[in-house]
Amino acid sequence: MRPRFPLVLLLLLLVGLSHPELHTAVRAEDDVPDGPERIHLTEMLAIGGVARGARIAVFRDALEAQRVAGTLEAPKEGETLVVPGTPAPAVWKSWKAGDKGWLEDRAFAGGYAWARVDLPEAGTWILHVRGARRVLHDGAWRIGDLYNTGSTRIPLALRAGENHLLFRLGRPRLKATLTRSSGRPTFQAGDDTLPDFVLGQAEPLEGALVLLNPTPAWP
Repeated sequence: MRPRFPLVLLLLLLVGLSHPELHTAVRAEDDVPDGPERIHLTEMLAIGGVARGARIAVFRDALEAQRVAGTLEAPKEGETLVVPGTPAPAVWKSWKAGDKGWLEDRAFAGGYAWARVDLPEAGTWILHVRGARRVLHDGAWRIGDLYNTGSTRIPLALRAGENHLLFRLGRPRLKATLTRSSGRPTFQAGDDTLPDFVLGQAEPLEGALVLLNPTPAWP
């Protein structure tokens, strides 16, 4: 049997060209000018030492315990959180990014960062996050990018007015950007899974591309 992988790529390309709803790449956030189309999250509140990142049988996380109990609220600077087994409570502190947009401070290891986003109108935005284990939005955890691959982009339906994002920190280094979505599904460049061709072998080959869907329906 002849390799079918080139045919798969051709079909994906034809689908992208023939359907106006599908575009073949997601714009990098650096390609979008500053303004209403892009928001850099450069100021947050952060707290450290409330959770352990090791692989352990019993999961201990003082902030996650609040979420599960239904008592988690937007923090204020200077508020404290009692962490069992520690000599002093953890404190929410202001955290601001440096010149390159990265928020960095080892004091927030084993902690969280809370960002507030105010919008004049509701819409779908693409969150590009690097350095976080996961992200909480509207009560649901979303995937993060702990190892800083740069490939994590998450569609978020944000409301008009006040929105909140909670980042579970891994390494205390975080960068997050929101880009306004075009509202159309796109193939995400830079995170494809492609096979290797082996000379003399003709078995079927398969590959995969990430489809980023910012709509409430599946295409």
